[in-house]
Amino acid sequence: MPRTVLAGLLPLSLSLLLAAAPRGASAQQVAPSPRPDFMSRVPRLPERIAEQKQEGSYFTAIPAIGVDPDDGFQLGAFAELYDNGSRDDPFFDSTPYRKLTALGAVHGTEGSFRGVVALDRPYIRETPYRLRAVVEAEHRGFENYFGLGSSSLQRLRNPSTGAVFDEIEDYRESLRTISDDSTLAAFNQWESTRLSLRASVERDTLGGVLRPLFGVQVSWVDVQLLDGERVDASGGTAVQGPTLLGLDCASEEIRGCDGGFDNLIKLGIAYDTRDFEPDPRSGVLAELTGELSSEVFGSEFDYRRVTAHSSVYWSPLPERIDVVLAGRAFYNWQSGEVPFYSQPFHAVTTDPADLQGLGGFQTIRGFTRNRFVGKVSAGASAEVRWTFGEGTVLGQHLSYKLAPFVDTGRVFDSVGSTTIRGWEFGYGLGFRLGWELSTVVSFDWAHTREGDAFYMELGHAF
Repeated sequence: MPRTVLAGLLPLSLSLLLAAAPRGASAQQVAPSPRPDFMSRVPRLPERIAEQKQEGSYFTAIPAIGVDPDDGFQLGAFAELYDNGSRDDPFFDSTPYRKLTALGAVHGTEGSFRGVVALDRPYIRETPYRLRAVVEAEHRGFENYFGLGSSSLQRLRNPSTGAVFDEIEDYRESLRTISDDSTLAAFNQWESTRLSLRASVERDTLGGVLRPLFGVQVSWVDVQLLDGERVDASGGTAVQGPTLLGLDCASEEIRGCDGGFDNLIKLGIAYDTRDFEPDPRSGVLAELTGELSSEVFGSEFDYRRVTAHSSVYWSPLPERIDVVLAGRAFYNWQSGEVPFYSQPFHAVTTDPADLQGLGGFQTIRGFTRNRFVGKVSAGASAEVRWTFGEGTVLGQHLSYKLAPFVDTGRVFDSVGSTTIRGWEFGYGLGFRLGWELSTVVSFDWAHTREGDAFYMELGHAF
């Protein structure tokens, strides 16, 4: 049975009614003021996008309604408040926005909750500095754990019967059987609670195409094993037997079984020539980011993480057809006492929640969230984004894209074990709704060797 992840089913026509902002005189041609020297090399927005970009503030809201096999029935919403400034502002035709405030909350019937508030201030107070900050609270009653490193690459095997399964839903169904009031339904799961504060400051150099970054994270994680708890199984509830995480914790093969503070500092450098950050049609983003967690910062773990990440965007025939070829590749290395629940994260100059896995919307679409996790990981993706239509609905500018894609990746036990063999693949087709240029809603269907998945998410995967 194919895996289905529906993060949103409510027709988007209803969500348009939540948009409330008068449109600025976007078609009026107003000469902008000269740009400051610190952004002299920043690409200007494509003329067509600059003409469609509205002035002032506006509000968008997206409902989140659906069913996720990990989190259950979900209900929530995400809202974004933008301020683009005025058309004669020297930053208007060179930035996606001057201010962004985003907030959202989603609740699932399987005990999941996520609430987030995010701020983004490019060129704060007309200086070369950019401030980003995120406050997040997340609880998952059933977070995934399939082991770490090369062990997570193994085929799905029922530990009780030894049976091997190709599709994850068939595997999960086999675990849900009850014997003597005992089950293995939550064998690959644990209960997590995470509270996080993340903030970073960037500064434009070399005319705005090179940005050094400094950031901090204060995070607290609570880990609850499900061994011995009553969980849902076939035909009712039963006592959960040993879980994979419980077995690994008992053998002391992993760190972080007691949770605790996971604080770190971040240093990074990014080379960025993208023409429009939320939905680029040309340019390159290449970044190298390092993170250091230490008891000096109040963390309970000492470890290091370095991630090299790059994405490229190219429009081969911009005058004839709006098609963008997009590609992304990354390599992630971690060392030291990395807690198991932090190993999915990668160090990037944007919010680290934007890249984690492997498995899920950000990395290999079609595999369940965090299906493959290890101290060393690599991945790549490619998409063809074709804008086949656009128009105005209820005063809101909308665009419509089709995006076939392919994702690949693999985890390794060490840098020395990196190989081109045994990589996992996913492929599929996406539909993208662009809303007032800066908001992109992605509907992606993906297929892998373990089943299918369908996602509704804010933003592109990369």
